[in-house]
Amino acid sequence: MGFGYSINPGIHYDVISKEGVVTSSIKIKLPKAVMMHDMAITEHYTIFFDLSLVFDPKVMVLQSRIPFVFDRTHPSRIGVIPRHARSDAEIKWFHIAPCFLFHTANAWETKSHKEIVIYGCRSDNFELDQLGGGGQAPFEFVGKDYKSGSFVRPDYQPVLYEWVLNLETGAVSERPVTQECYLEFPRIHPDLNGLPSRYSYIAITSEVNPLPVLEGVAKVELATGRISTVRWPEGHYGSEAVFVPRKGAQDEDDGYLLSFVYRPDTDLSDFVVLDAKTMSSVPVCTVSLPQRVPFGFHGIWVSEEEIRAQLGAEA
Repeated sequence: MGFGYSINPGIHYDVISKEGVVTSSIKIKLPKAVMMHDMAITEHYTIFFDLSLVFDPKVMVLQSRIPFVFDRTHPSRIGVIPRHARSDAEIKWFHIAPCFLFHTANAWETKSHKEIVIYGCRSDNFELDQLGGGGQAPFEFVGKDYKSGSFVRPDYQPVLYEWVLNLETGAVSERPVTQECYLEFPRIHPDLNGLPSRYSYIAITSEVNPLPVLEGVAKVELATGRISTVRWPEGHYGSEAVFVPRKGAQDEDDGYLLSFVYRPDTDLSDFVVLDAKTMSSVPVCTVSLPQRVPFGFHGIWVSEEEIRAQLGAEA
């Protein structure tokens, strides 16, 4: 499943087979053009987020800003559409409190298939201009204190949230899962996308520096909010942590977390492997790299077997 959006209000939603063939393609109409960075899936549905960060070209022309502004008068809502829908008449919208999110952690249907549970990293407010310190050179902004003029506003900070949508009644419940620390770039066990998962592994964002400054990684039990954290050494900054299952693992959290950690004092990066089950602060291993790895948000682990299988398929 994939989607695209543009300044002409609407979503282009495609379903693509494993052979790479587009099996269906529809347009879903929206009242306004919005920033829509992510989607979610369940066993039978695809989920879209029509939120309150709306396209406004005036701020680009008059203020030299990125042309998206947070508009609380534009209702935030979550759209649920059957996976193989043939028109946007099949989508059902659920209204939620005004917000913005970049990334979802996971979503799934309850056993009765009457409800959908969604987890994502939600902000009460957001402006794209604050990313990377408002356009400053890398790390010029690092270390600024919020009280003395940091670029981070508390309402911009991402909090892991849960939404439960009742497909029969249209009712919605929403709550923060944990507010122990600010969290973004969530990952789960790769085999559980769209299925019930117990844990998510999420980067810890800085309280005084803007994204993409990430100061550690958290393991969160989604149902309870129970959290375990590993913080990078002071002054070091990591990337999104990718979960890789251990071969032969029986438990969902039996595996590794992989991250690139940047050391500004040397302008070099380390490749760090953590034990996802124990969340020990002592890495399983650290590989010192001969250069800096630029901050990156997303990646996947591809095993040697998968690479060989792909090469064989292309031969």
